[in-house]
Amino acid sequence: MSVTSQPSDSAQDSAKQSASPAHSEFLQLNTLTEHPPFDSENETPTEQQDGYTPSRSVTPSPFQDHVDVQPNEPTPTIPPECPICGKKFTRAQERDRHLESYLPHSIHCPFQDCPWTGRRRWDLKTHWEKKHPKTGQILGREKNKIYDPKEFVKSIVDGTSHLEVARSALLKVRERLIELGKVDVGANVLGRKLDIEN
Repeated sequence: MSVTSQPSDSAQDSAKQSASPAHSEFLQLNTLTEHPPFDSENETPTEQQDGYTPSRSVTPSPFQDHVDVQPNEPTPTIPPECPICGKKFTRAQERDRHLESYLPHSIHCPFQDCPWTGRRRWDLKTHWEKKHPKTGQILGREKNKIYDPKEFVKSIVDGTSHLEVARSALLKVRERLIELGKVDVGANVLGRKLDIEN
């Protein structure tokens, strides 16, 4: 007795007749139809044949723009450096903190007659505990800030002259200290003349 892998045509016909309607519908959908061959190798099917459209036939690739990169080679890192003095740093945060040293102090002591100014909240807290321990006042967060040095540091990093940026920051310091009543219009602050409009 021989076993054949392909059923005969008569066996398929009898299976189609005895099967349920759903099964026969599946067999009809599963049957491939033969298409006429193309005239030449370069010819492609038209939209009328099988609903073929070139845009639907090509799967889009997420790698459209190929960049020739050697994955095993380490990427050289350029250490951030100060655009003013050229000092190199391991992190951009260290460089930005260094750039703040070219700007006027950004924090002042809220005590009315105290001329102290600085750059760090920790320095203000230390100053407050040493110089004004018995005042009973609690330090606020934003009341002590004269200006935000980050925007000025970003300007220096972006290429603006540090002298121009320092001048803008000094004008902000002047406006804020006059507003607080801590300094007169023509006074010097931090060894710099505040009257810099001339």
